[in-house]
Amino acid sequence: MAKIKKSDITKLSQLEQQIEQLKGQKKKQEAQLSHKIGVYFLNKLDLDMINSSDELYKVMDKVIEEFKNAKPNSSDENNEDLTENEINQNSK
Repeated sequence: MAKIKKSDITKLSQLEQQIEQLKGQKKKQEAQLSHKIGVYFLNKLDLDMINSSDELYKVMDKVIEEFKNAKPNSSDENNEDLTENEINQNSK
C-alpha cells in the first residue's frame, strides 16, 4: 500500500474547503436569482387582477410547465425572450 503524504492530505483538505465554498456560493447565487425573478414577476403582474393566492400559484405552475416543455434553442427563435441583464434592470 502506498503511503499517504502529508502534502496529499493538505491538498485534499484544501479541495474539500473549496468544494464547500463553491456550494455556499451556489446557494447564494440561487437565492439571488430567485429574488430577482420574483421581483421581476411581481413588477410585471397586476396584482389587482389576482383574486386569490391559489390563482397566482396556478399561473406560476403554467409558467413552470411551459418552461419545462420549451425547446433548448427556442430562445434563438424568439427575440422577445429576456436576458438576465434585462431582468436585472427591471428589478431595480
